[in-house]
Amino acid sequence: MSTSTSKKIRHHAVETFNKYKLVVFIAVPIIIGISIGVSLFLTKTDTEAQRTWTKFWQASARQAEANFTNAADKKEVVSAAIKEYNYLISDNDVSSDKVTPWVMLQLGNTHFESGNFDDALSVYSRFLEKYRNHYFTPFVKQSIGYVYEEKKEYQKAIDQFNQIDIEILQSQLNRT
Repeated sequence: MSTSTSKKIRHHAVETFNKYKLVVFIAVPIIIGISIGVSLFLTKTDTEAQRTWTKFWQASARQAEANFTNAADKKEVVSAAIKEYNYLISDNDVSSDKVTPWVMLQLGNTHFESGNFDDALSVYSRFLEKYRNHYFTPFVKQSIGYVYEEKKEYQKAIDQFNQIDIEILQSQLNRT
Protein backbone atom coordinates (compact mmCIF):
# COMPACT_ATOMS: atom_id res chain seq x y z
CA MET A 1 0.00 0.00 0.00
CA SER A 2 1.42 3.36 -0.97
CA THR A 3 1.95 6.23 1.42
CA SER A 4 -0.65 8.39 -0.35
CA THR A 5 -3.28 5.64 -0.14
CA SER A 6 -2.52 5.19 3.53
CA LYS A 7 -2.86 8.94 4.10
CA LYS A 8 -6.17 9.01 2.22
CA ILE A 9 -7.55 6.17 4.37
CA ARG A 10 -6.47 7.91 7.60
CA HIS A 11 -7.86 11.23 6.37
CA HIS A 12 -11.17 9.58 5.46
CA ALA A 13 -11.31 7.85 8.86
CA VAL A 14 -10.65 11.14 10.70
CA GLU A 15 -13.31 12.96 8.64
CA THR A 16 -15.84 10.19 9.29
CA PHE A 17 -15.01 10.23 12.99
CA ASN A 18 -15.33 14.04 13.12
CA LYS A 19 -18.62 13.87 11.26
CA TYR A 20 -20.11 11.30 13.66
CA LYS A 21 -18.19 12.10 16.86
CA LEU A 22 -21.29 13.32 18.68
CA VAL A 23 -23.04 10.04 17.91
CA VAL A 24 -19.95 8.05 18.91
CA PHE A 25 -19.50 9.96 22.18
CA ILE A 26 -23.16 9.48 23.06
CA ALA A 27 -23.69 5.93 21.78
CA VAL A 28 -20.55 4.28 23.15
CA PRO A 29 -21.18 5.22 26.82
CA ILE A 30 -24.83 4.20 26.45
CA ILE A 31 -23.85 0.82 25.01
CA ILE A 32 -21.23 0.33 27.72
CA GLY A 33 -23.71 1.36 30.42
CA ILE A 34 -26.36 -1.04 29.14
CA SER A 35 -23.81 -3.85 28.90
CA ILE A 36 -22.60 -3.28 32.45
CA GLY A 37 -26.19 -3.07 33.73
CA VAL A 38 -27.17 -6.34 32.06
CA SER A 39 -24.00 -8.00 33.29
CA LEU A 40 -24.60 -6.86 36.87
CA PHE A 41 -28.24 -7.97 36.73
CA LEU A 42 -27.30 -11.44 35.49
CA THR A 43 -24.55 -11.74 38.10
CA LYS A 44 -26.91 -10.57 40.86
CA THR A 45 -29.60 -13.04 39.79
CA ASP A 46 -27.08 -15.85 39.63
CA THR A 47 -25.68 -14.89 43.03
CA GLU A 48 -29.17 -14.85 44.57
CA ALA A 49 -29.87 -18.34 43.25
CA GLN A 50 -26.54 -19.58 44.59
CA ARG A 51 -27.27 -18.02 47.99
CA THR A 52 -30.70 -19.68 48.05
CA TRP A 53 -29.27 -23.08 47.08
CA THR A 54 -26.65 -22.71 49.82
CA LYS A 55 -29.26 -21.91 52.47
CA PHE A 56 -31.42 -24.81 51.26
CA TRP A 57 -28.59 -27.35 51.37
CA GLN A 58 -27.39 -26.10 54.76
CA ALA A 59 -30.87 -26.53 56.26
CA SER A 60 -31.19 -29.97 54.66
CA ALA A 61 -27.77 -31.04 55.95
CA ARG A 62 -28.57 -29.89 59.51
CA GLN A 63 -31.86 -31.76 59.30
CA ALA A 64 -30.12 -34.94 58.11
CA GLU A 65 -27.57 -34.68 60.94
CA ALA A 66 -30.40 -34.30 63.44
CA ASN A 67 -31.53 -37.84 62.64
CA PHE A 68 -28.51 -39.02 64.62
CA THR A 69 -29.20 -36.94 67.74
CA ASN A 70 -31.64 -37.18 70.62
CA ALA A 71 -35.33 -36.42 70.15
CA ALA A 72 -35.24 -32.95 71.74
CA ASP A 73 -32.35 -31.81 69.56
CA LYS A 74 -33.97 -33.32 66.49
CA LYS A 75 -37.23 -31.49 67.16
CA GLU A 76 -35.36 -28.19 67.52
CA VAL A 77 -33.37 -28.72 64.30
CA VAL A 78 -36.48 -29.79 62.36
CA SER A 79 -38.34 -26.73 63.62
CA ALA A 80 -35.45 -24.50 62.51
CA ALA A 81 -35.38 -26.24 59.10
CA ILE A 82 -39.12 -25.69 58.64
CA LYS A 83 -38.66 -22.01 59.50
CA GLU A 84 -35.78 -21.73 57.00
CA TYR A 85 -37.72 -23.53 54.24
CA ASN A 86 -40.73 -21.27 54.79
CA TYR A 87 -38.47 -18.24 54.54
CA LEU A 88 -36.91 -19.53 51.32
CA ILE A 89 -40.29 -19.99 49.60
CA SER A 90 -41.73 -16.70 50.81
CA ASP A 91 -41.69 -13.64 48.60
CA ASN A 92 -38.36 -12.13 49.56
CA ASP A 93 -35.05 -11.24 48.00
CA VAL A 94 -33.75 -14.79 48.54
CA SER A 95 -36.52 -16.69 46.75
CA SER A 96 -35.64 -18.26 43.40
CA ASP A 97 -37.92 -19.95 40.89
CA LYS A 98 -35.29 -22.62 40.28
CA VAL A 99 -34.97 -23.50 43.95
CA THR A 100 -38.53 -23.05 45.22
CA PRO A 101 -39.91 -26.40 43.94
CA TRP A 102 -37.08 -28.25 45.70
CA VAL A 103 -37.66 -26.29 48.91
CA MET A 104 -41.42 -26.87 48.80
CA LEU A 105 -40.95 -30.61 48.32
CA GLN A 106 -38.46 -30.76 51.19
CA LEU A 107 -40.74 -28.65 53.40
CA GLY A 108 -43.66 -31.01 52.75
CA ASN A 109 -41.44 -34.02 53.42
CA THR A 110 -40.16 -32.46 56.64
CA HIS A 111 -43.71 -31.88 57.88
CA PHE A 112 -44.56 -35.45 56.91
CA GLU A 113 -41.55 -36.92 58.75
CA SER A 114 -42.45 -34.81 61.81
CA GLY A 115 -46.00 -36.15 61.84
CA ASN A 116 -47.50 -32.79 60.83
CA PHE A 117 -49.66 -34.38 58.16
CA ASP A 118 -52.06 -31.47 57.69
CA ASP A 119 -49.13 -29.09 57.16
CA ALA A 120 -47.54 -31.55 54.74
CA LEU A 121 -50.79 -31.81 52.80
CA SER A 122 -51.05 -28.02 52.68
CA VAL A 123 -47.51 -27.63 51.29
CA TYR A 124 -47.96 -30.43 48.75
CA SER A 125 -51.25 -28.89 47.59
CA ARG A 126 -49.63 -25.47 47.16
CA PHE A 127 -46.86 -27.14 45.18
CA LEU A 128 -49.41 -28.67 42.79
CA GLU A 129 -51.17 -25.32 42.38
CA LYS A 130 -47.93 -23.56 41.54
CA TYR A 131 -46.03 -26.28 39.64
CA ARG A 132 -48.65 -28.44 37.95
CA ASN A 133 -46.27 -29.64 35.21
CA HIS A 134 -43.05 -29.85 37.19
CA TYR A 135 -41.15 -33.12 37.08
CA PHE A 136 -41.63 -33.46 40.88
CA THR A 137 -45.41 -33.49 40.44
CA PRO A 138 -45.81 -37.31 40.43
CA PHE A 139 -43.70 -37.55 43.60
CA VAL A 140 -45.75 -34.86 45.30
CA LYS A 141 -48.97 -36.63 44.34
CA GLN A 142 -47.54 -39.87 45.71
CA SER A 143 -46.61 -38.07 48.94
CA ILE A 144 -50.20 -36.83 49.23
CA GLY A 145 -51.30 -40.49 49.04
CA TYR A 146 -48.90 -41.31 51.88
CA VAL A 147 -50.29 -38.43 53.94
CA TYR A 148 -53.80 -39.83 53.52
CA GLU A 149 -52.51 -43.26 54.55
CA GLU A 150 -51.00 -41.85 57.73
CA LYS A 151 -54.21 -39.98 58.48
CA LYS A 152 -56.03 -43.30 58.04
CA GLU A 153 -58.08 -41.85 55.18
CA TYR A 154 -57.54 -44.98 53.15
CA GLN A 155 -60.07 -44.32 50.40
CA LYS A 156 -58.51 -40.93 49.66
CA ALA A 157 -55.09 -42.60 49.60
CA ILE A 158 -56.31 -45.27 47.17
CA ASP A 159 -57.95 -42.65 44.97
CA GLN A 160 -54.73 -40.61 44.97
CA PHE A 161 -52.55 -43.58 44.01
CA ASN A 162 -55.04 -44.66 41.32
CA GLN A 163 -55.03 -41.14 39.87
CA ILE A 164 -51.25 -41.26 39.59
CA ASP A 165 -51.47 -44.61 37.76
CA ILE A 166 -54.05 -43.22 35.32
CA GLU A 167 -51.90 -40.13 34.63
CA ILE A 168 -48.83 -42.28 34.01
CA LEU A 169 -50.76 -44.52 31.63
CA GLN A 170 -52.13 -41.51 29.77
CA SER A 171 -48.67 -40.00 29.42
CA GLN A 172 -47.36 -43.32 28.08
CA LEU A 173 -50.19 -43.51 25.54
CA ASN A 174 -49.51 -39.93 24.44
CA ARG A 175 -45.87 -40.82 23.71
CA THR A 176 -46.79 -43.57 21.25
